Amino acid sequence: MGMNVVNRGGFVRTRPGTRIMANLTGMNAQGGSFFVPTNGGTPAYVVAVDGLVYVAVSPFRTFIQLTGLQFNPLSQFVSFTVCEQTTDYTVEGALYFLEQPKTIIIMQDGVTRAAYWDGVTHGHINPTPSGSDVTLPGFDGTKIGLWSCWSNNRLWVSRGNQVFASDIGNPLKFTEAQYLNEGRAFYLTGNCTGIIETPSKDGILAFTEKDGTLFLSSLQDRTVWLDTPDFQKTILPNTGCVAPRSLINQYGLTWWFSPTGLQNLNSALNQNISSRIDYQDAVMSASKQNIGPDMTVVATGSYENYLLTSVPSGDPYNRHTWVLDQNPFEAQSNSWPGYWTGWRPLQWSRAVIGGRERVFFISRDYDEVNRVWEAFLPENTDNGCAITCFVQTKQHNFGSFLNKKLRFARAYLSQIWGNVSFRWWALPENGSPYELGTKEIVATPGQVYASQQYGATVGTNNLFRANRPQTRVIASEEDMGAATDCTTCGVEREEIDSTDYAFGLFLVWSGDMSVTGYQLFATRDDQPERGKCEENETGPRSVNFGGGGGLELFPDGNPFGPTYEATATVCVAATNSSSTNSSSVASSVASSAASSSGATEICSTQTKTSIISQDDADRRAACAANFDSSFRAGIYV
Repeated sequence: MGMNVVNRGGFVRTRPGTRIMANLTGMNAQGGSFFVPTNGGTPAYVVAVDGLVYVAVSPFRTFIQLTGLQFNPLSQFVSFTVCEQTTDYTVEGALYFLEQPKTIIIMQDGVTRAAYWDGVTHGHINPTPSGSDVTLPGFDGTKIGLWSCWSNNRLWVSRGNQVFASDIGNPLKFTEAQYLNEGRAFYLTGNCTGIIETPSKDGILAFTEKDGTLFLSSLQDRTVWLDTPDFQKTILPNTGCVAPRSLINQYGLTWWFSPTGLQNLNSALNQNISSRIDYQDAVMSASKQNIGPDMTVVATGSYENYLLTSVPSGDPYNRHTWVLDQNPFEAQSNSWPGYWTGWRPLQWSRAVIGGRERVFFISRDYDEVNRVWEAFLPENTDNGCAITCFVQTKQHNFGSFLNKKLRFARAYLSQIWGNVSFRWWALPENGSPYELGTKEIVATPGQVYASQQYGATVGTNNLFRANRPQTRVIASEEDMGAATDCTTCGVEREEIDSTDYAFGLFLVWSGDMSVTGYQLFATRDDQPERGKCEENETGPRSVNFGGGGGLELFPDGNPFGPTYEATATVCVAATNSSSTNSSSVASSVASSAASSSGATEICSTQTKTSIISQDDADRRAACAANFDSSFRAGIYV
């Protein structure tokens, strides 16, 4: 298992970086999406918070409210669907084609009238029927609903267990009434929990919690729908979707989160002809077993070959983001590097902007502030600060189940860049992890140094040139486990922690580096194995989460202590008098004061912890305070 790492080409490395783009006003973040207006207009990122809609354009730092749009502030979701309008109606109700197709984004919350924005104009849409033979301006608009999908020139909208289809080429009009059995909607077996177009674009999949139904949206002639066999067909009778924002298409395959976990279309269809259920996330059991009861918040995203699934593991929000790398090697075998953490994504959004793939997400962060983040940055830092990572290896029994004494371990580290704090533990099969050592590593990056004068002296080395990433081979001391280290004696076994039949490693670091390999060295125990007469046990006999054991209900012991803590305050001169973000400052801010020169200063105090070292805690606190004060002062570092 790994945390905050990627696995490419056999190297387990610090994951790509993220940075805060903006803070958001309000408490209830309801959704967000990229939107590119017609004719290559300026790309925008649209978000809904507390029923209000905000828009930001590149560089996506400042959000401006679309006044006049008001959704229910208590709604959990506001959905966003990008459509392309090609038709409209004259005042007399005659259909005509637009000279230039127009891109529109439709917004819905399930209870309020739908709203639209085309990059210039916006407003709510009146769904009231015009009550005449021809449609009137301002009537027959988009149905009130929640989840929708633009497919084959129509907008498909769900409301409860109903599914409506718009007029051809116009997501703003629902005048056609030739529905199944002359009704006004198609009906599902339960409330709709998400809609997505199939990868082949021949239809849409509308889900409930129990099943999935296919509609042949590729049949654009509405008059033949009633006469087409299986126009509406339940193709997934036993596999529903519980998380609307988990629906995603990637490389010709549809993925979603079902009541049993992550599924894809191929695996789900196979269940119809086989009794075997292929859970796609089985290897993530360490995180999956701790998912809370409300799985509606699960959200997925993608970036190149990565599939990201944010889940509420041990938290009401999505604390863990599972990472499936579908091309870690040339053989194209899948790899699960583990989970990423540091934020709690509510919704992922992806777009190609300026020829570059960019990924944003809205997060309800641990300080209870809603923020917009950008992911997959080339620098492996969060807001310029070091990322804490870990890798837990498998257990090695050295070819037998005989007891051995772990002598020492060796770790091969590479691609080290900057300051890295490293700490590691041995993991016996029984008992508690025990520490193998710590190390502060410095791999100075090549850059422009403020204290150096370049090119002043012939023959000196102070030229503009890059340093390369560095490598290290780190070994633990020999026989680290003391004779008194017996954390589960009398409970699980009688041997000390450094004597067992199998061992693994737990490596933790803060910074940018990769783990290339590791070695374990052990000596076989000379004591011969003998049979014995087993005795019955009496309680209590407890082993806590950290591996500490005792003949009591609440045994002590934490192998990962101590926890180091540091607090830092950084003040910077503001570039303007007001923040460029839409929210007030976070509670961690210490003060904003006027300096002796009269310029406004923005100060921030941040406290950070580390299980690795005090140096790591000091660097993290200073970096976080510097970023927060600079960000609020309008200096984007």
